[in-house]
Amino acid sequence: MREVLDFIGYLKSRQEQAQWNDLMQAQEKSLASVWDNPDDEVWNHV
Repeated sequence: MREVLDFIGYLKSRQEQAQWNDLMQAQEKSLASVWDNPDDEVWNHV
């Protein structure tokens, strides 16, 4: 029983991580113009 519960927890954790990665990728596309601009070029090497 404990092993089954551990496995369910693992699957839930994996699903949450996938959702988080999807959110990060969506934000990355929308913020690309903010992050990649000549005014902020100095921060790329910090």
